[in-house]
Amino acid sequence: MLRVFEENKIPIDYIAGTSVGALIAAAFAGGSTLAEMEKIGLSTRFKDFAEWTISWKGLASDTRLQRYLRRLTPVRRFEDLKIPLTIAAALAVFAFANREFRTAPALIVGGLVVGAVIVAGARSARQKCSLARNCLMQEKM
Repeated sequence: MLRVFEENKIPIDYIAGTSVGALIAAAFAGGSTLAEMEKIGLSTRFKDFAEWTISWKGLASDTRLQRYLRRLTPVRRFEDLKIPLTIAAALAVFAFANREFRTAPALIVGGLVVGAVIVAGARSARQKCSLARNCLMQEKM
């Protein structure tokens, strides 16, 4: 879709995405060209963004994914993007009454771009909670 807009010289004033669409939207909003994204995408292998590990957070570490996302989205904060961005995600909420994790829809429009993209792609409520906590800790640094 972005390529069609570009070919027809249709300006993009605002962009949004979720899951892998959040990654593409963030890269584009950060100033990456479609050619740059395509080149990185075609050369990407599973080991470039994923790492199987055993930890209390789950079986996958997000360290490589963070590095990969920083290559595509060199802009650190939403406020510094060239095009305004919204990322749709389901954030984790811990229900104290019955001690379970639940998800709630959220639109992320500020803070750290890489953290928001990771949260948008996280699969489980427990993983989302862990990622959100890590994003908040990074935010305070």
